[in-house]
Amino acid sequence: VNSEWMGAFTHDSDMCNKLYIAGIPVWYVRTMAYIPSNMTVKQPVLLTRPDQIILAMYAEGNKIRPYEIIYRGPGGHNCQLHVCRL
Repeated sequence: VNSEWMGAFTHDSDMCNKLYIAGIPVWYVRTMAYIPSNMTVKQPVLLTRPDQIILAMYAEGNKIRPYEIIYRGPGGHNCQLHVCRL
């Protein structure tokens, strides 16, 4: 695996394997219970949300408003369609 490349996140085990074989760093986002027994896990990690990201409200002038939720669900093509307008 080329550690100088940024890499990719995936929730698909076949894609994870293809990326790994291609030498691309890959993060397989799954709970340990769903990781195939024949897959080598180099280092499991706990995904956390950074403290500096504010999800609840934003200020517009002197008004406080909630952020609009533009997508809920797993990443992938459907998610990209929703967030590309940002």
